[in-house]
Amino acid sequence: MSRSLCFAPLAKLVVALALIQSVSGCGGGMDGTGAPAPAPPTLNPVTSSGVMTKGSIILNGTRFEDSEATVLDDRNRSAAQLANGMVVKLRGRTDDRGNNAVADLVDVENEVRGRIQSIDATTSLQQFTASGLTVTVNAQTVFAGIASYADLMVGTRVEVHGLRDASGALRASRIEAVGPQDGADELRGPVSNIDTAKGEFTINGNVLVRYTGAVFGPSGATEADLQSGSVVEVRGALAGTVFIATRIDIEDLEDVNFQSKEGEDEDVEGVVSGFTAHPGTFKVGSRTVQTTAATTFEKGTAAQLKNGVVVEVEGVVDAQGVLVAEEIEFEESENAN
Repeated sequence: MSRSLCFAPLAKLVVALALIQSVSGCGGGMDGTGAPAPAPPTLNPVTSSGVMTKGSIILNGTRFEDSEATVLDDRNRSAAQLANGMVVKLRGRTDDRGNNAVADLVDVENEVRGRIQSIDATTSLQQFTASGLTVTVNAQTVFAGIASYADLMVGTRVEVHGLRDASGALRASRIEAVGPQDGADELRGPVSNIDTAKGEFTINGNVLVRYTGAVFGPSGATEADLQSGSVVEVRGALAGTVFIATRIDIEDLEDVNFQSKEGEDEDVEGVVSGFTAHPGTFKVGSRTVQTTAATTFEKGTAAQLKNGVVVEVEGVVDAQGVLVAEEIEFEESENAN
């Protein structure tokens, strides 16, 4: 303590002590009542994927603050430009209650961008095809740049987000009318019938992709990384019945930053496939899920778990990389259609 403070008049000393106490209360040492201020919450790593709602990003029931998030998107959209009905993968942090959640990395995952080839007016389902992909529409589908299903026309160029069912058809969560300024044609799906001599493969089981001269991604990927069954995103242009690819992104390599580690929390939304019994192992979208006797169910019961239903799964990843379900919530609005 300096000599000048030691010999300060009593009034000045009282003021100085009051100021110190006030500053310490504001700085986190005290909470203003004399008690220690609560420690900031510990945020744990989490990955989440599914259909988002805006505000910042609401995904599988958790609101993630996205102001500092890095967004991966071939249309270079920022976090502020993400919108209702988009399907995203997210890597972030949250506390044990799902509060104070922060998004660090967000990948926008549309399934197709291209022109509508046909509209099926003969079935009870509202559906169309774009770049060979069957797209179904329901009451929850969000439309952007176009008013409704009735306004879709053959030749309309659209970008479609959604969840795949076991047949590979897409249940659209968002349909946006797009123009040439909104990026190249794009198609996502599993690879089959690889012919390296011709530089061709089939995507989604029915569209021939010619990739001679295409760039592979992410950085470091090559033609050798193409494997039957691998999911890829191809960009380029559909010419007749052949998709001429200028870029091929291999999803397993691209998604390294979104792979949960053992013991980490993960939430996933998707359509159930490969289900035989509970407890048991099945797929939700492309994710392997394990249920146990301790798994709880929301908006439904274990008896309602079957192929084709849409669910949100919350759980923890085990040593084998399987998502062990702690809670499964049925998507009532989706499963009612």
